[in-house]
Amino acid sequence: MKMNLVNFLRMKMKWVSKRVNQAMALLITLTASPAFAVDRSVAGMNSVNTWLGTIIPIAAGMGITAMAVAYMLGWMGKELCQRIGVGCIIGGAGSWFVSLFF
Repeated sequence: MKMNLVNFLRMKMKWVSKRVNQAMALLITLTASPAFAVDRSVAGMNSVNTWLGTIIPIAAGMGITAMAVAYMLGWMGKELCQRIGVGCIIGGAGSWFVSLFF
């Protein structure tokens, strides 16, 4: 291989980019990970608490309302309406109850 200026610069750039990548990986590993882990766990627990205590019970209430409208319009039978209604009530109340422990 003939050593000209272009080949020399290519080799030098590969060496420099490899060292820069190693330095960046080291910096990210040593500094960012511990700080982000704390935020992720707190944010994750808040997200679970929000889902269990607010979003799932509201969705269950909206499901019961939609089911009642479907029953009034004759689109759903009485037996199916009772089963789904009881499931929505138990699911919504259960998720809210579980959210009290978080």
